[in-house]
Amino acid sequence: MNKSKLEKSTFIIFITVSLVFFTIGITSQVFFFIWLQNTKYMNWEFQVISLVTLLIASVFLAFPFYLFWKKDILMDFPDALKSVSSEMANLELVRKEHYKTKTSYEELKNGLKKEVEVMVGVGDSLKESMSFYKGLENEVFNLRQTNIKLNKNLENWNRVSIEFIESVYRPLSYTEIDENYKLALNKVIKDFRGYVSAVGLDIIYPEVGSPFNDLIHEILETKETSELEPNSIVECKEPGYKTGENVLKRAKVIISKKNTFL
Repeated sequence: MNKSKLEKSTFIIFITVSLVFFTIGITSQVFFFIWLQNTKYMNWEFQVISLVTLLIASVFLAFPFYLFWKKDILMDFPDALKSVSSEMANLELVRKEHYKTKTSYEELKNGLKKEVEVMVGVGDSLKESMSFYKGLENEVFNLRQTNIKLNKNLENWNRVSIEFIESVYRPLSYTEIDENYKLALNKVIKDFRGYVSAVGLDIIYPEVGSPFNDLIHEILETKETSELEPNSIVECKEPGYKTGENVLKRAKVIISKKNTFL
């Protein structure tokens, strides 16, 4: 506060002094012109003194303004310097951010390039997979067609085999046939059963006394007997056939029942 008052007082003093000198200078000029009008004689010394007085007044008038201007400049200089430093710091931050952005852009660009290369590779692999799948699909189709043909051939073979076995079994039911011939036919049937069983065709020919099974046996008639348990096979009239669990034909049999006379 004291410093401010002192600066104000100094300013007033300089202004006052400058006004005094201006007054003296102006007064001198007035007297100089009056003198010049009356005497027609120019007093250069008086004129010089008047001009010097005006010059001194101008200096005293301008000097305080110069001091205040200089003071403002000096006071504003640190702020200006700080502002410039701040702008430089901001510029450095902008430069760093620009560098980071450029680096990120390059990384993103390279990453996208790699992703595109990967996608191209995936596309090529997908094409190869599709081609491989198409080949497998064709192979499966061919295998199915082959399997259909094989199944048809197997069905035909089973049909022919069954016809052959039944043609061999049929003479066994004849009463007038020779026993040696029967033995020979049974031997042929037994051997053929082994052959066809190896390729999946099983002949159902139950033995006498074996239990009746309605899944693979078909009853032609029942016969009373005390020698066998009820529902036992007394005689197989015609053999049956199956492939795996699939029964093609049930064996036709005669089964026993309890003798009612006992």
